[in-house]
Amino acid sequence: MQWAMHKKGLFALSMLCSGLLLPMDGLPDDQPPKDSQTVATAETTSANEDPLAQRQFQDLLAVMEETTSLATKTRLNADFVPGMVTVLRGEDLELRGIHTLKEAMNLVPGIIENESNYTISVRGVGNWSTGKLRLLVNDLPFTETLTAGSTAIYSMPVEMIDRIEVIRGPGSAVHGEYAFSGVVNVITHQQGRRVFAGYGSFNTVAGGGRYAISQGDWYGNINLAGWDSDGTPAWVEKDTLAGLAPFGMDKISFAPGYTNERIRSDIAIMKLGYKKTSLTAQFTQVANGDGMGLLNMLPAQDKRLTTENRNQNVEIRHEFDLMSRLPVTLKAGYADYMLDIDRTYFAPPGFNQQRADPAADGSMVASTHAMEKKFYTGIFGDWKGWDRHILSMGVDWASMGLGDVRTLSNVNPMTGAATSAMLSWGPQYDWVLEDPGQRRILGLLFQEQWQASDTLSATLGLRHDRYSDVGESLAPRLALVYHPAGNHIFKAQYGTAFRPPSFMELYSNNIVMRSNPDIKPETIKTIDLGYIYRDEESVGRLTLFHSELRDMIDLTPGATGNTQRFANVADVDLNGVELELEKKLTSNLKLDANVSYVTTRDKATRHELPGTSNWTGNLGMIYQPLPDYSLALQTHYRGRCNRAINDPRDKLAGGGTVNLTGTIANLITPGLTFRAGIKNLFDADMREPKPDIVKDYEALGIPPFPAYPNDYQRPGLGLWGRLAYEF
Repeated sequence: MQWAMHKKGLFALSMLCSGLLLPMDGLPDDQPPKDSQTVATAETTSANEDPLAQRQFQDLLAVMEETTSLATKTRLNADFVPGMVTVLRGEDLELRGIHTLKEAMNLVPGIIENESNYTISVRGVGNWSTGKLRLLVNDLPFTETLTAGSTAIYSMPVEMIDRIEVIRGPGSAVHGEYAFSGVVNVITHQQGRRVFAGYGSFNTVAGGGRYAISQGDWYGNINLAGWDSDGTPAWVEKDTLAGLAPFGMDKISFAPGYTNERIRSDIAIMKLGYKKTSLTAQFTQVANGDGMGLLNMLPAQDKRLTTENRNQNVEIRHEFDLMSRLPVTLKAGYADYMLDIDRTYFAPPGFNQQRADPAADGSMVASTHAMEKKFYTGIFGDWKGWDRHILSMGVDWASMGLGDVRTLSNVNPMTGAATSAMLSWGPQYDWVLEDPGQRRILGLLFQEQWQASDTLSATLGLRHDRYSDVGESLAPRLALVYHPAGNHIFKAQYGTAFRPPSFMELYSNNIVMRSNPDIKPETIKTIDLGYIYRDEESVGRLTLFHSELRDMIDLTPGATGNTQRFANVADVDLNGVELELEKKLTSNLKLDANVSYVTTRDKATRHELPGTSNWTGNLGMIYQPLPDYSLALQTHYRGRCNRAINDPRDKLAGGGTVNLTGTIANLITPGLTFRAGIKNLFDADMREPKPDIVKDYEALGIPPFPAYPNDYQRPGLGLWGRLAYEF
């Protein structure tokens, strides 16, 4: 059915792409390079000879050497920093048909984005209820303390992104809280002037632009984007209510039907600076539908936006030289996070037979609101007074807390009776405690980078954080990088991280999730061994890692109903290998690929963590037959997914998708780019695991059954197109 709906658009796009499949001699090897300083004008340069477009495409085809400051806070070549850092460039992501930050994360080895619940898993670590990833945007913190996540930022369109820097593994030695399984820093475009607009399947509309100016010592830029979509609705044959057929509950279910994946996103980023002083303000907001339903009961078929997440922050930063060899950065900032849930379904009409109000329809509906505010400041400096040494020191302070908490529902929590009106039942029944108190963090950072010889460098890092509510942490790191003569680099690193419980884990107070004041922080210890081979046409990377996770936090089944409680559920050992390859095959064809294998073994049960896949991989090709034309093929594979230990079903079958993207630059006029593509070209039946097993009715003779027996279906084939104009 989906194929029939899209076949006309597919035929049109295939005609476009076939026009791009020109002979491989479009750019002969002996063609002289253009002068990088040449300025083209419409009067003197034709569209197909525009040197800017040629340089951009050639950069995308080149095997690049990237720099990053994410691993050490001092800018270094990414090949020589401690551990493995992946750098994704925004222009490359656009060329491959990637649309959002969340989608881009799939390209990083060992990382899986779960489309159904907006979470990121790094080397098998991560789930929907407890974030374990430190998120930064332009070096500003975006991970909130309520859930230890940042839902809104994942919807950022790649048109806003200059590059994405990713650390796999613990990063607390530099970045502190929640840098547990990894660190992600999104750098938005700071230069240029551009507008873009797009449309695609599932009624997806997107648009935005950026504008940068500079005048003498003053500079500034603004970056805006937004999009609206029906999302990627999944067809559901049966939900949790199917298991309650003996009670007639299957008759009131909205299944079969579609999940409510409606989404709307708005993002604004502004920066204003004078010399070495800058002010940055950032705003991200995303509103979603009910998805699969909070209690795994399919919501009403109305495509209504029910949940809004908003992050915003502002920071002032000043750089100065305290001494001739001691550059210092001073910063101060404010951030807040808002969660607003408007009449989301817990259960459909007819579920609650106990009705205090005759007008009540027997549904279970709730609304909630919470606000988190954070103030922070810090100072960081690099002492470069000794030959072959960089001594870095820093102090961070932050204070955060919850407020403006309120919850309304149409169910009396004391009697269970349904009402027709949405009522507040008092602060003791709010979604999260109103005033759990402030969390204050004082962090001290020390780092020594020593160039022991021309071929060997060492990094020793140590960070101490004191939390006012959950104790102290000490995160050491030791890394060695050995670069003998030739094309080879060898790396070894030992690092640790400390993850404090989130406010939700400590203070939640609702019928879905219960807090646990006795919960302990999570810890992780990781050893990484790496090898890099690089020449002018290729680069290969091999990483071996072993991690020991202790006191992992997750939800556990509660005593009654669908309520679950946070607890330290497991100690887990991770072992894995990541292999990456990037190769320029000819002057106009580049291949890149990566494959990851990881085992996640619970030390007590010897069972792998539910929802994890042992194998993941990516394969991409970019072909440029002419300077203004390109064709990109991108595939993503996810292996079989592990089930929960009490789930009798076989592992969820793995599979892969193929995306095709065609680009024409300088269309009609210089600076105008048209890009179109096909998502899931072969309409593969992809599913994400839904491991929940409902067990609360065993006393009534009903055996455990899956909440979604057929798992969670993901979308099939889809078409899209984008126009962008640089001026």
